[in-house]
Amino acid sequence: MKIIAIRHAQMDMHWEKQYSSEGFDRACREYDQCHVLPGTESGNRIFTDDRPVYVSSLSRTKETAKLLFGDRDVIVTPLLDEVPLRSFKDTEKKYPLYVWNIAGRLQWFLGNRRQEETRVQTRERAARLISMLVKGGEDCIVISHGWFLQVLVRELKRAGFEVKRGSVIRIGPLERIAFTEKAPHCGNCMHNCL
Repeated sequence: MKIIAIRHAQMDMHWEKQYSSEGFDRACREYDQCHVLPGTESGNRIFTDDRPVYVSSLSRTKETAKLLFGDRDVIVTPLLDEVPLRSFKDTEKKYPLYVWNIAGRLQWFLGNRRQEETRVQTRERAARLISMLVKGGEDCIVISHGWFLQVLVRELKRAGFEVKRGSVIRIGPLERIAFTEKAPHCGNCMHNCL
């Protein structure tokens, strides 16, 4: 079984350099509502691929699917949604954007309930997604989000998939990551043993 994971296209969003907690939370909500930039790196290339395409419930993955695959049907699942992020505390004081991002993700990692989802919950959601895809048993394409894809990469490795990708840190817009299930019949190798 092969899974191709794709991060959504570049977003049409301008982030400010500093935010109060209310401003940061509002910007995160706006980001979830904004659109992808037309004509991004794909050059609006329509791929003719008959594998099922799974997308998150957020509009940017649906728009990315349309950019890449045209008007074909997609399967929407919130299991592919981005890991939600909110301010790490309530304050009118303005902090740089990177402080909000790092502190919020640190809270997520440590399981702080101020964040809507903890790292453990994200891993469980990724495991449910993998179980659903493996149960379906067919090659597929998933379009998701940067932070969730970082978690999915690790969980797919734990589930016995081999991963091929360039960057080990950041997953860029429209980056494709290929996962191939190891064949247990011959020691989990990647070759075709027949």
